[in-house]
Formats: sequence, structure tokens, C-alpha cells
Amino acid sequence: MLSRTQPYGEAIMDWRTLGDRLRRLREAHGMSVEEVARHLRVSPEDVSQMERGERPISGSDLIRLAYAFGEDPRDLVSEGFDEEEPFLAFFRRDSHSLDEESVEALRRYLAIGRELINMERLLGIDHDADEPPARSLPRPRTKEEAINHGERAAYEERDRLGLGMSPIANMTEVLEAQGVRAAKAPLPKSISGMTLAHPRIGCFVIVNEAHPPVRRRFSYAHEYAHVIFDRQRGRIISPANERHDLVEVRANAFAAHFLMPRDAVHRLVRRRKERDIQLYDVAHLAHHFNVSRIAVCYHLHSLGLISRNRLDVLLEQEREGYGASMMRFLELPESIHEDEDAFPHQLLSLALEAFGEGKISRAKLIELAKMIGREAEDVDRIVEGIGPIDDEGCDPAHLRTTAE
Repeated sequence: MLSRTQPYGEAIMDWRTLGDRLRRLREAHGMSVEEVARHLRVSPEDVSQMERGERPISGSDLIRLAYAFGEDPRDLVSEGFDEEEPFLAFFRRDSHSLDEESVEALRRYLAIGRELINMERLLGIDHDADEPPARSLPRPRTKEEAINHGERAAYEERDRLGLGMSPIANMTEVLEAQGVRAAKAPLPKSISGMTLAHPRIGCFVIVNEAHPPVRRRFSYAHEYAHVIFDRQRGRIISPANERHDLVEVRANAFAAHFLMPRDAVHRLVRRRKERDIQLYDVAHLAHHFNVSRIAVCYHLHSLGLISRNRLDVLLEQEREGYGASMMRFLELPESIHEDEDAFPHQLLSLALEAFGEGKISRAKLIELAKMIGREAEDVDRIVEGIGPIDDEGCDPAHLRTTAE
């Protein structure tokens, strides 16, 4: 994976060359001239003139164009920019077909990620060393091989992180501690999550906010497997109900063993001896590991603790609503507490730190706060406690890279 500190290329100064690049980017994203015009807040004819090199592109135009395409404005004017595979265009293809709400969420997270990296650079924070080790394995050839790869990696990663056999209290905290940004977003119901490994801003995992919390937690672990095994691919979409793709089988095996270690499961079911595992056992295991009851059922079967017939019985009971009734009867709460907003909130914290050290201006702080849904008045109330900062001392070379 490319370093996030990789230098930008030489800038393009010719309007016609830049306009032609923007036209190719627009077409690669499947966007109309009218769509781009809405992002730029100009007329479609203005966009056409830009693409022909007949109209200069202002700094604010470039920032809005970069946001629309999910790119860094400095990259758009760089000779080294890769026009063959625009990052966000991948998610607009027919085979993946994210709706505009989902694409907008990706734009926002990419923009926040870039600003987060900018703040880390200003403050001398190096996140490159935090990323989990990548595993360069060939695509699994059989289901058994896929499961073995995922299982082995799960236990090695738990050992590396010193997790032992204890349940993981907060999956998003694990991800963030490894330099992997985690968030939930509106995604089509056919998609459970996605992994983005961007050459400049690092790894993101995004899960479907419409799914229940316990399912999102499993999805975070599933996407973590893609970070470990597949991040060289750059962009991975995880279908919600894919059980045959061996890469997805491997990620599911990783997630199951990472969240529900084999020895811990065996210890919890040991006292049941020869009797069949019942729905109340499943409920206790789901509560203990903070996972869904369905995930527990499949994991018990994969561990050889229940037969296929027993699995079918338990799944049928779950479909009929008895699982949820059992949780209520046993007074086992189904809600979990994942900090799914940590990644955007980190930007606010680092921006306040940079402001306190005089490395960004109040205007820049307000701009970043607005990305997270804060207003200028909110910022003013908070910075009163930081003390006066001389904006003249801020580095004028610091670039704005967000769309207003």
C-alpha cells in the first residue's frame, strides 16, 4: 500500500489539459454535466466551458469538483494523477450501483479522512505504523481453505492484540486503534459493508447503518478481515447474503473466530455435556459475545457442536421470533454500545489541538467543524476556553481541501 506521505506530483497549469481531465473523470463517474453543475453551483454551460478549457477553474471550483469526485484537489492538478481508475467511480458502476445517498456518504467520509490526515501531519502523528500487518495470500481455492485461512488469521490477530479469550467490548475501538477508520452509512440493503484502502488516507471500513447493531458489529469484524487479506485491492464491497464467494467465506470465518474464540465457546457450552444445545444457550452466547443469535448458530455448527439438523431447528425458532422472546424472558439486553462516530469526532479533537497550538486559524477550525455538523457558534463557545490564538501565526501554506 502506498504511504500516506507520498509527495504530490507537479501541478498542471494548462486549462485545456485540466478541463479534459475533469471531463474524463465526470464520464468515469457516470455523472452528467448537470450533476457536476449542481456541485459547482454554476450552469451546465459553465461546466462545458471548463471541460473545453475555455473557462478558468477557480480554487473553490476545484475544491467542489474534488469533493464530487472523491479526490484531493491537489491530486486533480497533479501530473501523477491516475485517471485510469478514479477511486470513487468504482462504487458507481452498474455491478455495484450505490445510490446517490450512499455515494454522498462516501464523499463525506473521504473528505473527513483527508482532513484527518492533514491534521495528523500538522501535529506530527504517524498512523502508518498502526495499520495491521497485511497477509499476502492467494485467493482460496476451496471452502475449507478459505475457512482455515480466516480462522488462523483471527487467532493470530487476537494474539497480536493481546485479546486472549475475552469478548471484545468495542469492535470499532479495535479498528481505530489499528489506524482503520470505522463508520456506518446508508448503504443498499444488498450490501453489508465495504472496505476502502486509499493510497493517501489509509483504510476505512463502512457498514450498513440499516442493519441491527449486532450485525454491524459482525460486519466490522468481517471488513477487518478484508483490511488484513485484501487491502491491496483498494475497494471491496461485501454483499449482505454472499455464502459462496471464497473471499467472503474467508472474511466470515475470520469474523466468527475473532468475535467468538473457539476455546471460549467450548468453555461456555462444556457443562451441557450430551444434551442438545437449546435456544436459551444460544441467547446466552449471543449476549456474552455481543453478536447475533444467527451468527452463534452458524458458529456452533462450524465448530462441530451442533448437527446440521439442530442448526436448522434453531434457525427456524429464530425465524419464528422465539429468539427475541427468549432474550426478553432472560432479561438479556440486545443492544450494544459501539462508538460508531469516533472517526469524525477525532477530526474535531485534532482540529482543536491544532488550533490550540496555533497551527490552523479559527476560520479553518470552523470549516472542519461544519464537516461534522457543528455550527460556527458552537466553535466560538468551545474555543473561549482555549485562550486567544493569533491567526497571523498560522501556516498560510495549509491548504483547504473541503467543499463548502
